[in-house]
Amino acid sequence: MNAFVRLLSAAPFSSSEQRFICSARSSHSLFLSLIRIFGIALLALATDLKAQTVFQQNANGQAYNYPGDPNGTGYFPSNSNWSQIQQKDAAGNIIAPSNWNVSTGVTSGVAVTINGNATIDDANYTISSLTLSNGGAVSINAGVSLTVSGNINNTGSMNVSGGLVFNKMTNNPGSITSAV
Repeated sequence: MNAFVRLLSAAPFSSSEQRFICSARSSHSLFLSLIRIFGIALLALATDLKAQTVFQQNANGQAYNYPGDPNGTGYFPSNSNWSQIQQKDAAGNIIAPSNWNVSTGVTSGVAVTINGNATIDDANYTISSLTLSNGGAVSINAGVSLTVSGNINNTGSMNVSGGLVFNKMTNNPGSITSAV
């Protein structure tokens, strides 16, 4: 009698059937555990890769060809606004670039790298970490704040007139000034 029929009839299993059932359960559990571990590792890797956002200060007044302009050209805004995201007209033409390496700008929980000069002047932001590269600078204007849930690696400069909340800061050889 096979093991399935015995399981349904509640008949006792032979010792070889018991070893087979235990071995199958053990192999199945091991396989599922390995799949779960592999899946978690892939998710962590994908999350880490996706979460890196770099400030590139793309809105620097450069000219662009714009079909909606009678002259066929226009100029991107010239600013260092943290909040500068990609903007398009009704036809789908880019009329303002994102200052970030992603079109949507910074969302909560991302790791941020500043290579240029960024200014926070319009809203409060929460990020997971902040890296100011050599020469990178961030200004936090009065009335707004930046919360960094992890660490700040500062090899640039910070000018804080608003709020700054962080876990740990490393200044190598970065500087921080406060008007508060």
